[in-house]
Amino acid sequence: MSDQPVQDDTNPVAVVRPPAPTPPSTPAVPLYAEQAPLPYAPSTAEQPVPRRSGCGCWVAALLTLLIVAGLVGAGLFLPPISLYDRLFGAQFTLLDPVSNAAQSADGGLTLVLAPADVGLDFGVALSRLDAASFQAPAANSYVCATAARFALPTSLTLRSPVYRIQTTGDAPDAVTFSVKLPANVALDTLDAYGY
Repeated sequence: MSDQPVQDDTNPVAVVRPPAPTPPSTPAVPLYAEQAPLPYAPSTAEQPVPRRSGCGCWVAALLTLLIVAGLVGAGLFLPPISLYDRLFGAQFTLLDPVSNAAQSADGGLTLVLAPADVGLDFGVALSRLDAASFQAPAANSYVCATAARFALPTSLTLRSPVYRIQTTGDAPDAVTFSVKLPANVALDTLDAYGY
């Protein structure tokens, strides 16, 4: 390094400070009622919007899902799907040229189709209602039994259980049925009634 002293030949820069803010001047015109100054001064600085901790969005989403699930569930139980009838309704026995007969659970009623004419996807569901239940005035599981009981002439006596025949598909032109009867009845006084 050199032994010469450092010369100050630079001019130092003066620090520039901004002028102090001056309050806004008041207008020289008189203020009327419409122009009255606000009792508070609105802030011009943007304040962050506080985030809400509520669950309004979740409630709407859950409510929408609940409504959609309810409508889908109702649609499953209405036609053409009819889920209840498919699961718990009548169980049809489909008849074809090989298995062309159906019998009730107690063996009292048998339906037989001609092998040449069994219809198209024809099936039957046979159910039985005994004579005491049919004639009782109490409500039973068959709505049509009440109408049949009132339509039955009073001069007739019921000699066998009442059978309900439910069908599905296209029925054939002819169906033969046979009913087991008690041994102590006269066959010439019997007749079959359908409702």
